[in-house]
Amino acid sequence: MDRGRLQQVGTPDEVYRRPGNLFVAGFVGSPPINRIPLSRDEGGHLAGGPFALAEPSRLDRATLAVRPEDLAVSEAGDFRATVLRVEALGSEQRVHLDGPGDAAWVARASPALRVAPGDRVSVSVAWDRSHLFGPHGRRQEATPRPMGRPASQ
Repeated sequence: MDRGRLQQVGTPDEVYRRPGNLFVAGFVGSPPINRIPLSRDEGGHLAGGPFALAEPSRLDRATLAVRPEDLAVSEAGDFRATVLRVEALGSEQRVHLDGPGDAAWVARASPALRVAPGDRVSVSVAWDRSHLFGPHGRRQEATPRPMGRPASQ
């Protein structure tokens, strides 16, 4: 519910995995979903921060959203970031990053990962589990895919 309006009906898993709009995506889940605004570039692709999506778009603006568990601190990734802070929570840690765009992003990580504030790391996005929302916050059905990456990845 948002301001008295029902936003989505489904099982908890359906609502979490396929949020119908940006409000639902941000409301369900802890820590909250990571977001980056995208706008159409000269080539007709949605782009923002280090990302440019492969498929040309008719949208002028959109939001790319990625859940913290769908980011992985890895050796070779989709973007580089600086570790801002690490929260050790026992069975996992939350790695706060100076993410793409102007906002900090959060990645869930194994407690075995050894990173500290100030470290530069590579971060991979699980593109098949990322979400794209149009300018009015409605879910776009196409799976976001970055330029230079085949559709199967």
